[in-house]
Amino acid sequence: MVLNYLTKSIYAIDVILGFRKAYLNDKIGIEVSDPKLIALRYLKFNFWIDLISAIPFEIISDNPFL
Repeated sequence: MVLNYLTKSIYAIDVILGFRKAYLNDKIGIEVSDPKLIALRYLKFNFWIDLISAIPFEIISDNPFL
């Protein structure tokens, strides 16, 4: 159980860092480091996958009210 929470914590940190990782714009060949452009690109592509992987479903499934 502790390993599960540790893994989910690492995924949550990855989600946070995803908003700060610069990327290479293939069309013009330069590195984009503008936080606003990085956040928009991350929200369009990888954010949703990363968010789902970071949700601790064990907590939700252990809830007796669901």
